[in-house]
Amino acid sequence: DRPPAALSASLSSFSIPSAAEGFDEVRFEWSSNAKAAQEYLKQWVFDKKVNTRVEDLKPSLWFNEQLANFQKALAAWRSKQNEHRAAQRLKENSWDMKKKAAVGKVAAAKNSTAHAIAKASRRVRAEGEPSLDE
Repeated sequence: DRPPAALSASLSSFSIPSAAEGFDEVRFEWSSNAKAAQEYLKQWVFDKKVNTRVEDLKPSLWFNEQLANFQKALAAWRSKQNEHRAAQRLKENSWDMKKKAAVGKVAAAKNSTAHAIAKASRRVRAEGEPSLDE
């Protein structure tokens, strides 16, 4: 009947009542054994601790140091990754420029070859077709 935040804050103080706490008599209706009741309560508290959110949890100094070290390492890794990507882009751009230049040379050679063939065919037509008798 308690809110989860209040329950999680007081889980560690749960216990089975005992005669030492001022009770006249302690009876367990479902078991004649107090040890079984103690085990049941222990298991119930454990289950609640596993499934209940801890509201007042704060990171320790050690955790904050580890987090800062990790963030520094992560920043260094990202920096190296960005440097590598930039180098790859430069390499790809350089490769693309060389490829375009080579394609341009091939295209120019094809054009000059096609131009030479066209020129030769015009010359042959202008001179007339050679006869088979010659």
